[in-house]
Amino acid sequence: MVTFLREEEIKWSTEEIKILNDNFRLAPKNNLLELLPKRNWDGIKHKASRLGIQRMFRCWRPELDEALRIAYLSQSSTTEISNILGRRNIHNRASQLGLKRPVKLLIMLRTVKLTEKEKGYVAGIIDGEGTITFANMKKKRPTPKITLANTNFELIDYLQRIIGGQIVYPKKHPDRKAVAVLNIQGLRNCLPLLMSISQDLIVKKKHAQLMLDWCDVRYHRDNWNQPQTEKERSIVAELRDLNQKKGRRLLGDKSVPSRSINQNNNAKDISTNN
Repeated sequence: MVTFLREEEIKWSTEEIKILNDNFRLAPKNNLLELLPKRNWDGIKHKASRLGIQRMFRCWRPELDEALRIAYLSQSSTTEISNILGRRNIHNRASQLGLKRPVKLLIMLRTVKLTEKEKGYVAGIIDGEGTITFANMKKKRPTPKITLANTNFELIDYLQRIIGGQIVYPKKHPDRKAVAVLNIQGLRNCLPLLMSISQDLIVKKKHAQLMLDWCDVRYHRDNWNQPQTEKERSIVAELRDLNQKKGRRLLGDKSVPSRSINQNNNAKDISTNN
């Protein structure tokens, strides 16, 4: 009968323990495996844990924290910061240190990379099926919002892949066709998209320009938590009024002819009765 011992049950030699003590804190994983050829990575970590040895790169040293504070407020992306510091959990450590990247910086770092063909296509969809407006968030503060609705779910999925946003899938209804909605919300999400496609818009060009004007005013304010300025209020009111006029115009185009037809029919009935 052949019996197999688990690696933890194979006694560690004094030399192996010394290698582990000297190298586990800072040596890369591949180097440790080369230094301890009879051990696998799980066995090495288990033995180090029993000996109370912790890898140093898991502990954020003061010099790394200071480097993170400087880099986090720079124009470097989190991927670049991660490569510079050799760490992956950049967001978690920044949150623990109470670091927040300025919204202006986040907007600068966020870009919508579209080809000329994609810009024209997205602009056409927004012209026909989209809405550029302001949503009221907490404290009734207006927030830029672009909404795209369509019954073709594949189209909405494709748009999300190239411009981002969140998809809201409706509940199934037996009497009508389901409509999927793509929401793009917030200044740092809407501004890069509008800057990319505004020149290709036709029907919603004025809507986009009003939104860009509002973003420009808000972007250059020192404190975004301050109440709206008079200019911001006027832009919000104008854009909402523009959307309402469009809605009234669409309703009028459908309802006015039917009313006029009914009036003509009633007039004919009265004349015949007389």
